[in-house]
Amino acid sequence: CEPCVACPNRREPCDPSRILYWKGDCNAIYCILTVGSPEQPRCIGLPLQLVSMKRVMIWGLYAPVLLHDCLHWVSSCTVRNKIIVFDAVVESFRWIRSPTCTDCASLLEMDGTLGISRVNDSSSTTKAMVWVLQHYKMEVWSLKYQIELPVAEMMRITENKYFSGSVVSENGDMLVTCRFPWYMFHCDSKGNLLE
Repeated sequence: CEPCVACPNRREPCDPSRILYWKGDCNAIYCILTVGSPEQPRCIGLPLQLVSMKRVMIWGLYAPVLLHDCLHWVSSCTVRNKIIVFDAVVESFRWIRSPTCTDCASLLEMDGTLGISRVNDSSSTTKAMVWVLQHYKMEVWSLKYQIELPVAEMMRITENKYFSGSVVSENGDMLVTCRFPWYMFHCDSKGNLLE
């Protein structure tokens, strides 16, 4: 076997890059395209054994988080406490549990672990909750941050009181958005409005 051009010290060829994509509408299918290969994309279909997953996936998945050779997505409101996982090694889909409702939640990678954040509104406070997946195989989650958002300060700028947020750093900084009118707020993990 010849040394790989991209990594001359290796004796085996490098794994080619692959792209997972979906096409179609109500009859969507998932395919894998190997970059630079003359072969046609391989159709892997939908995970038909999981009817609930099929309902979510016919509309396509966006913005995954890559961790442990797997792509992770939040599911839609049809399946509220599950995260979709695509194992890129064996090319199969599965579910993992989520510690929170996944509609309006955001996935992230935090210090080598999978994290999920969500803004919870109640009549008295608005809190951003951030969980991390402590044990990947056993699906054990722990609450890392519980951030009381500075709603009074934000409402001096906007009259809207419905906020959603995403963690943007391992320190727990968040971008919090509201719509109509659109505003974005940068808050730290202690709930201070930075900008």
